[in-house]
Amino acid sequence: MSAGAESLSDWVSDQTDWGLCGTSAPSVQKINLPKPFFAALSEMDIPYPHVCFTRKPDSGMYSWLFKYSNTCGGVGVFREAGSQADNSAYWQQELSGEAISALFITDGTDVQCLGINQLHSCELMDNYPYIYLGATANKKVEYIFNEKIISYADKIINYFKLKGVFSLDMILCTEDQDNDIYVLEVNPRLSATYELYERINPGLNLVDEHIRVCEGERLSKLTLSNAMSAYRIVYAQRDCMVGANVDWPFWSKDIPEAGRQVLCHEPISSVYADEAEGDIRQLLDEREKAILNHIN
Repeated sequence: MSAGAESLSDWVSDQTDWGLCGTSAPSVQKINLPKPFFAALSEMDIPYPHVCFTRKPDSGMYSWLFKYSNTCGGVGVFREAGSQADNSAYWQQELSGEAISALFITDGTDVQCLGINQLHSCELMDNYPYIYLGATANKKVEYIFNEKIISYADKIINYFKLKGVFSLDMILCTEDQDNDIYVLEVNPRLSATYELYERINPGLNLVDEHIRVCEGERLSKLTLSNAMSAYRIVYAQRDCMVGANVDWPFWSKDIPEAGRQVLCHEPISSVYADEAEGDIRQLLDEREKAILNHIN
């Protein structure tokens, strides 16, 4: 199951190969519905930002985000939206911290953390404060936080009977004496960061590993590099047309076809950089600029 497909779990549950998705349809539905999901986190004693389901809460000491579940890429997160949530929507406290994720693989019993990622976002348009911009793989975190992330994953695997590759999205808060990690959501599938680990681990195929454990094989310990790798989605800054003679660099992916019109704020392509090449952030800045120059 790919990003954004969780809302199709009713349909997919009727297919004979659902098992290759790893986690059962009822569990996926429970993960993707806010009320049962956050109730489950409470039951497991896993911290998460305050949530409200009935009406927009008074501002008080918090600022609030309005979120729709079954969306991806930050398109379902708003600063102002709606007056009453439904089964797929809710208000959540906006925390000041660092957005991170952790990528795992499990056979339902044993689990391996493939890596921790720093997630990047931008305010691309009015009222869209957290549009997904990309990620950096193999972020280093303090030992105490790493242990907490592993403990959260163990509880979540047992509770939801997860199998295969999955990820946890979290907020790491280290300011104002709030030294903790808060879970935002569980993605019971291969997340966008998995390809970064394949880039820095030649021969690694996480789709094959995912299928293998979902077919009942025991999890084999993977030997992985701790080198950093990153990608960034390049969004158009104005309406533009993809020319026929664009020479796309080797570090670009998700390349649009020639002649396609790209509207302002739509993604053009992705750019990649690895630690072995130099300063990752500087390389991403330079490569994003180069793509925009190519198009413009």
